[in-house]
Amino acid sequence: LQTMADLGVSRVWLSPELTLSQIEELSGAAAGRAAGEPGEPPVPLGLTVLGTQELMTTEHCLLMSQGPCAEECATCPRRKSPHFLNDRKDVDFPVITDCMGRSHLMNSVQLDVAHVIPDLISAGVTAFMVDTTCMNGEEAAQAVGRVAHALDMALRGTGQVAKVNGATTGHLFRGVQ
Repeated sequence: LQTMADLGVSRVWLSPELTLSQIEELSGAAAGRAAGEPGEPPVPLGLTVLGTQELMTTEHCLLMSQGPCAEECATCPRRKSPHFLNDRKDVDFPVITDCMGRSHLMNSVQLDVAHVIPDLISAGVTAFMVDTTCMNGEEAAQAVGRVAHALDMALRGTGQVAKVNGATTGHLFRGVQ
């Protein structure tokens, strides 16, 4: 993080693969607590706290499985409707294709760590992102409103929002296995 600050970076967006304790260690919050003072990261930190996480990107368009490709990715009519990969457990994973023909496989379960925003603030995170890639306008507005409400509650010290049932906390508490 210090190297990034030295290079003039204005914010670092943290990997969703980090645990809360790793974030605290990176930011200096853990060392600060051990010394009896608040730790301060050398550059502001941000983290995605709500949305559908990308699991994988392929350089090949998965929509080609539906038939011959016209090789006009930017205007491909197949991109206008939702697509999913179904796994052996009958779980649907959203597939988003971009205008360059890459496919992005998304998690089937939405990430929600808005309920731990107070802990994330203590860990040195100062910016919170909502990934709206798989949301429509109304869902995006509700998600952003939820995170804004969670942040307001955390800053006022009036509690925290509840975790959404069925959502995942990603790797924040269990790390990458």
